[in-house]
Amino acid sequence: AEHDQQLAVKRAGLKLVIDETFDDNRLLSLDAESIKTQGFKLEDSHFKYTTLVTKGQNAYAFPVLSRESFEDFAAEIELDVWGDQAFVGLCWSSDSGVLQSAYSSPSRFYTELDSSDSFALGGLLASVNSQKIRVERFGSWMSASVNGEVYFEGLVEKAPRCKVGIYVAHGGGGEYPRSVSVIVKSFKVWR
Repeated sequence: AEHDQQLAVKRAGLKLVIDETFDDNRLLSLDAESIKTQGFKLEDSHFKYTTLVTKGQNAYAFPVLSRESFEDFAAEIELDVWGDQAFVGLCWSSDSGVLQSAYSSPSRFYTELDSSDSFALGGLLASVNSQKIRVERFGSWMSASVNGEVYFEGLVEKAPRCKVGIYVAHGGGGEYPRSVSVIVKSFKVWR
């Protein structure tokens, strides 16, 4: 009960410090250098990544981090994702280079923290293409949710100050070429 009260106080004190809506097709708070890779675009006030993953192509992850560092934070991303090998979500990286993340595909939600976990989204054959992923980290307590449903809540190794950002990845090439498409509508961070 006392822990819940402390979390409520911390949540009530949060202030929005990054409100990236990609207006005018530009990044205001994220490091633009990290998206100078084929497939990324800023258009129609959205952050987009589209590519065709070919046979034998290696899996790849693109963290796009904030310029500013945070200790306690809440972060949220609104997105659309298509393709079974498309992954998008939130990440945070300490100065020592430790990257942690909470991201999803249309059918699964993943957490890469002290250990890795994955959770089914939708039904057996259903996909969830439009998502809102939220992560809250206060000290060593963290929660991660998709569309308001909490999939992870618990203690994790406390990272010192970290940069928070968007995580975009693809799972590499399979037997046949696969299309990957991600649209990020907004990215927000509170502290």
